[in-house]
Amino acid sequence: MANTRDVLSRTTSNRWNSANVGALFAAVRQLGIQQFFEFRKEPVADKDNSLPAKIPVAGIPITGQPDLRENTPQHPKLMCGLDVPSSRSFHVGKGLALYLQGWAFCPGNPIRRLYVLDGTRQHEIKNHSWARPDVVHYFHPAQDPTGGSLFSEFITILPIEEIAEPESRELRLLAELKSGEMIEQSLAVFEFQPGANRRPVKVKWPAKGAKVAICMAAYNPPLELLKRQIGSIREQNHRNWICIITDDSSSAASRNDILDLIENDSRFVYVKNKERKGFYNNFEECLSLVPVNAEFVALADQDDYWHSDKLTKLIHALPESKKLAFSDCRIVTGREVISDTYWTDRKNEYTDFLSLFLANSVTGAASLFRSDILDRILPFPQRLMDAYHDQWIALAAEVAGGISYIEEPLYDYHQHGANVIGQVIKRYRGVSYSIGAILKGAKNKRALLDAGRTLLQQARADFSGALEKAVFAETLRLRNPGMSSTLKKTANRIPRLTTGIFEPIRLKISRILRRHSTLNVEGLLMNAALGARARNLAYRLRKTKYLRYVRKIKTGSEVLPMAVAAGGILSIEDMENNWIFRNIQPLTLHVSRREPKRVNILLATIDFKYIFGGYIGMFSLALRLRREGFLVRIVTMERTELDMTLARERIKGYPGIERLFDDIEIEHRHDRKEELFVSPDDRFIATNGWGLMSRTAPAENWDRTVSCSWSRNMNPISCL
Repeated sequence: MANTRDVLSRTTSNRWNSANVGALFAAVRQLGIQQFFEFRKEPVADKDNSLPAKIPVAGIPITGQPDLRENTPQHPKLMCGLDVPSSRSFHVGKGLALYLQGWAFCPGNPIRRLYVLDGTRQHEIKNHSWARPDVVHYFHPAQDPTGGSLFSEFITILPIEEIAEPESRELRLLAELKSGEMIEQSLAVFEFQPGANRRPVKVKWPAKGAKVAICMAAYNPPLELLKRQIGSIREQNHRNWICIITDDSSSAASRNDILDLIENDSRFVYVKNKERKGFYNNFEECLSLVPVNAEFVALADQDDYWHSDKLTKLIHALPESKKLAFSDCRIVTGREVISDTYWTDRKNEYTDFLSLFLANSVTGAASLFRSDILDRILPFPQRLMDAYHDQWIALAAEVAGGISYIEEPLYDYHQHGANVIGQVIKRYRGVSYSIGAILKGAKNKRALLDAGRTLLQQARADFSGALEKAVFAETLRLRNPGMSSTLKKTANRIPRLTTGIFEPIRLKISRILRRHSTLNVEGLLMNAALGARARNLAYRLRKTKYLRYVRKIKTGSEVLPMAVAAGGILSIEDMENNWIFRNIQPLTLHVSRREPKRVNILLATIDFKYIFGGYIGMFSLALRLRREGFLVRIVTMERTELDMTLARERIKGYPGIERLFDDIEIEHRHDRKEELFVSPDDRFIATNGWGLMSRTAPAENWDRTVSCSWSRNMNPISCL
């Protein structure tokens, strides 16, 4: 079976003659005025547009292929595929919110309503017929003459109730067409397992008193910081604890460091993951090993420093009516204390359930919770974007009984270059930013359309964050049928943020009136809801032109845009928006000592049509640096539209770089005026000429910029 690369990259190289080369320079001017959609001229496709009988898109076989032979009576056929999740086996626990993302269309007959059937219910899919350009690029015009596949995306969350026995369920799609006909097609088969996949370890408790299981998720820990953390755990004045360390496939050297530090101490349990899971799933793995007779669970980072009374005070701060207690912390860098409290730039909103959903206040390393809520915590919900284990645990604890807080700092949070996330407080951008960007670009049509296209692409990417919160909310509802009416009302509101525009607007207004400290996440969600739907509308308005562009690619005609005049020269007013001048514009850096130290890799773009050779080499370099303990960020310099939920699934088809989007931070800076937050000690790696030329203040950062060139087999041969 072919994979995604086979489907989306079935192309041959262009042939250039002298006329084409001469026209290339004249075409530069037009390359800067593409409208709303980047009609990037791709290599000419094979002249033979015939398609195989069974093909995969995003790794999923297509079902419902229509018979396109002449004189064959045509009956409506539903063509569909499932992109997310790629796994087909799940533990249900006390309830599973199964996120589904894929595509479905009927050639020549639009879909009015769409449902998913799982053998127990008919679940309506509210978000369907959304824009999927990658799908129409494959099907149009050969198998989809009218271009209906352009609007084929569907997104939904399917509730799976608790089960007692293993089950195999076939998911089927049922579509009501605008013609009134009903058609049905198989989508995928899932294997569901009962229980939370807990595998408790057997331990001998070392002392009397409350039994505390400390869960530490480790990956290539800095040796000196790990040594301090292990020592601080040993010095706890509450003596009855054990510590489970799940090593997420660290290097051999780091693994030996861990084992050397805990050697001959039976209170430590070391478990090595067979393959990389990422910090989110590594904490899930660690929690699944908690002994059955543990009373409390405490989370530990590998690089913090616990005060000797941390466990004692957290246990005492947790009344019988509550399920979780957490404390304040000090922020330190090396031996310097940056802040005596975590709450320097925002209010601690842990008492407000909706605020916990929007912008988490409960830090995992500061927390201790009762073990009786593990069955409501495990298994973790699907991670679509940037879900964090501590936010999920806090939400589960609040629903199960409530949270208490100690204002005293009970540990030191070390800010350094290998943190998964630092103590960084930045407000999210909402509708006001989008309006400002549109007004700023109103000086000319080209700048206006360019700003609009960028905003719509970003809104669609941010929409996945709203979907992730909806998955959390649906999981809470399934696992806590007895939750209070107040909490249930809030949990029911969150999924509505993804199915319409009324709820996001209402949420934003209510947050303004109540002035909660949520970093404007509600503004981001409203902007995402409006922008995602505006993007679909924009594609509909430009459907005819877009389909004409797709057909030109398939036939190989007009590979280059027609030049206005051979050898034309850019006017001064066009220079700012021309792609060459835009690409060499400097990045705008915001330097802050609160930012962790990073290695920033400046990359042109991330596009799955072009993931081969050099890109794989650069991604491998990023992952190698991460394995060596550096915090790595890829900064794309050209316009990039990347659905992170789909990207996480698609990258699994590329051996060796499967963890790219879990281990590496991604930022897009096509808009050079948008600030990039960096520390004074950040380093930069330029992978092309544009990146090397994008120099800006402060000069000391760019003195540490290197340029990498690549050998023919795509290994880096020089970094200058």
